[in-house]
Amino acid sequence: MNRQKLSGLIGLSRRAGQLSLGTDTVLKELKSGRCAALLLDEAAAPNTVKRLTEAAQYAEVPVYTVPEGLLDQAAGQSGRITAAVRKGGLADQIILLFKTAEQA
Repeated sequence: MNRQKLSGLIGLSRRAGQLSLGTDTVLKELKSGRCAALLLDEAAAPNTVKRLTEAAQYAEVPVYTVPEGLLDQAAGQSGRITAAVRKGGLADQIILLFKTAEQA
């Protein structure tokens, strides 16, 4: 996985208003149907992971785990462990990055 490219895409998504941060906001995005991908920090609490993964499965949204601290760094806010990327070109690029990393 190209950590730098992922960080850049997350940062662009944030600046473009296509990224929602925080568990409650992410749940709202999942329920609204606007979410294209769910990003979880690998240090997220098991209960948070379970809760959001179940919501994502119900909404048929892929869930990706990002390296610890990457969301903090890329979004420019500390303490962020969950993010929802809204549907659009940036989300497509993030999903493609994860898919190519899985195939490698």
